[in-house]
Amino acid sequence: MVITGSNFFPESRVVFLEKAPDGRAQWEADAKVTGEKSKGASIVAEVPPYHNKSVTSAVQVQFYVCNGKRKRSQSQRFTYLPVRKIPLHWNWGLRR
Repeated sequence: MVITGSNFFPESRVVFLEKAPDGRAQWEADAKVTGEKSKGASIVAEVPPYHNKSVTSAVQVQFYVCNGKRKRSQSQRFTYLPVRKIPLHWNWGLRR
């Protein structure tokens, strides 16, 4: 995932979170930031896997960039899509 903006630093973090209906965070995970590919106007981050592997429909969470204890961006939406399981059978169309 590439995030563009300004004021990114080598120690910037990208945090994903899901809030419960009462507004409290029920899941939070840091993305793995690729420092050597990130520049001042962009961050390259590996999206963390969603905590519930058995979801069957899209799940909307939020993420933000944190540059320190008190400096963070506004939250943005991110949608995790369920993994479709493809049957493992082979039909190569070959006849013998």
